[in-house]
Amino acid sequence: MLKRLLVNCFLILLITGCSHSPEYINRTIHNENFINTLDSYLFSDSGGSVIEINSQFEEQSHLMVNAVLQHVSEIDFLYDNEPTCEQQESNLFYCKILLSKLINQSVFENNELQSSSFFDIYFLYDALEEIGAMDDLQMLINNVRDNPVPSKNETIEYYYYLIMDFIFNGTIHDNMKTDIISIIEDYHNSYIVDYDEPIILHAALVLSRLYELDVDLSSLKEIYSDSINQISILLRDEMTFFVHLEVVSEMNKQLNEKIELDIIRKQPVYQTYYYSLDSLRNLYLLSNIFPSDDLKDHEIYTNLIQHRLSSFLEEQGSEIKESYQASYFLQQASLNVGFKGIDDYLIAGDGTCDNVSPLVEQYYCYKLSDKYSGNQFEIVNENDLFEKVTILDMSEINDANMQEVIKLYDEVLSFTGENFYVILNTYLNLLIAHGIEFDQNDFMNKISSYECELGYCSETGNYDLEMGIYFNNILNLLKGDMDAKGFR
Repeated sequence: MLKRLLVNCFLILLITGCSHSPEYINRTIHNENFINTLDSYLFSDSGGSVIEINSQFEEQSHLMVNAVLQHVSEIDFLYDNEPTCEQQESNLFYCKILLSKLINQSVFENNELQSSSFFDIYFLYDALEEIGAMDDLQMLINNVRDNPVPSKNETIEYYYYLIMDFIFNGTIHDNMKTDIISIIEDYHNSYIVDYDEPIILHAALVLSRLYELDVDLSSLKEIYSDSINQISILLRDEMTFFVHLEVVSEMNKQLNEKIELDIIRKQPVYQTYYYSLDSLRNLYLLSNIFPSDDLKDHEIYTNLIQHRLSSFLEEQGSEIKESYQASYFLQQASLNVGFKGIDDYLIAGDGTCDNVSPLVEQYYCYKLSDKYSGNQFEIVNENDLFEKVTILDMSEINDANMQEVIKLYDEVLSFTGENFYVILNTYLNLLIAHGIEFDQNDFMNKISSYECELGYCSETGNYDLEMGIYFNNILNLLKGDMDAKGFR
């Protein structure tokens, strides 16, 4: 069974010198919000292009939710619970900082009122001071005042040390003023996806306020007001998201006209995961959406997939030869992005698929050979809708099988379980292949019910890239796009 691949590793690829434009198959994208989200994965600067492709889990982060509740006004939806950190496993310290502000009461134990990190000290101090927890604040000061000064090479720690040195001692480091201004005024789009740069920016903004520096915030305001960049911020890991909202909050203290976080106001926040290009199936998925003239930088995306396919063949080419499924993914992905020279890497086979096992390999054997089976298959699990449509999709087109397809219509259209969008896509191909008349609105209405600010979201509200790719393919099939027939 096909399953969404959840990848926890961070993915940033630096692509330079991509001047070749492959002969890709253009994929029309039917959802403007989805286009904006796909566009948000790419950041360009003088050094090349930074690309990060991501989606959301169904689990919310209390740190992120608390950050939204603290910094975003007039939220368009209601979170289920009151502010809490009960289920926050990682980054609990920062979740409690925000929780303390939200409930206007310190939630820290005495033994937590200390740290060797000036980054942590600043945020804890800021929270305790804001809520007026003076006893806790004094204990923190007593515990950390004599902390050693970090090295300038520890950039983040050093800048937050400068903040605390001003707060504790009123010290202004004149030799740092030029650097502080440069950090703010030279900040650019590609830093949105960086881990460290937003943190350094936040420290510089705080210092510029404390030092009363004359800083031009116009470029920074433009970056953070941009809706595409706000989508990127929404899809950051929870700590980077937290820092970005702190950046906006600090900027708003210094701007006459506040920055409005419209995207974050309209879309719930969830944990994020990244799509690894070390997965052939991921390349297959992405090749069915990114080669699109609807995306402003489609050539860069398409070249990226081409480049990764080439590397993939060098690294795992021999393994692809052993699998019909992998061979089909490679064949289709290569066709989509115009990648050549794959014939020697496809599984040879013996011209028949009847004895291939397991079922998934047999299925892709038929798809790879563009043939149908004449066998009568036995459905082992009568309740498994995925298995039913898979078997019908590799069976001969005849009256008996057509009747089986028709019987499944209501069940498929109402199904919302695991892989429902994969099933829906395969089933639509069956209707088309058998020449069965149907109401297109049934499919379009089902898809539209999943539309959201980021494109397509599950019933729980989290953005789902894979689901969006399948929905878009279904819409292309409904529009008569024959190139969409190969996607399963």
